[in-house]
Amino acid sequence: MKNKVLDYIKYVLEVPRDEYSGMPTCPFAKKEREDNQIYIDTLSNENDFMVCIHNFIKSCKKSAVFIQNDELSEKETKRYQKFLNTTLAHNGFSSWKALCINPKDNL
Repeated sequence: MKNKVLDYIKYVLEVPRDEYSGMPTCPFAKKEREDNQIYIDTLSNENDFMVCIHNFIKSCKKSAVFIQNDELSEKETKRYQKFLNTTLAHNGFSSWKALCINPKDNL
């Protein structure tokens, strides 16, 4: 799964896009990927969001990708992102933001 995530970052998020005036969807992804600064983990019942956050902090990496295996619609993705940001704030991480990207959504 980690390789699929890295391929998605490389071949989708790093690709220059006309709708962004030739900029990639995520202009920081390439450098962080090339510098091995992306922490990748999978959410599960035993490895919930806050466990992943604490593991990410311990990793000292700059960015994190948490894989959620449940399929979500675009509307559900936006609600889930709001829920994760509320969870971060509730746990003292209000300056951090979760951005949810669903490969099924149109970028």
